[in-house]
Amino acid sequence: MYEVLCGKPPFRGRDHQDTLSQIIERDPEEPRRLNARIPKQLETIVLKAMEKDRDKRYRSAGELAKDLRRFADGAAIQARRIGPV
Repeated sequence: MYEVLCGKPPFRGRDHQDTLSQIIERDPEEPRRLNARIPKQLETIVLKAMEKDRDKRYRSAGELAKDLRRFADGAAIQARRIGPV
């Protein structure tokens, strides 16, 4: 989803090992910084799906699908942005 929305993958290293290191150590750039036309709610869904902390990610593909359906239907999504602590 990230790559389709942003036009580039969230992580791209010099080689496979560098890419894996980026996945582990970095957060992806916020999609709306790369494409301001992305709705904020969709950005929130994408970032929650990519969250490194498993307790903060969707618990299942079904939960992700439900939030995507809510977004598509114009309803409120369940995902919330996690602000700085």
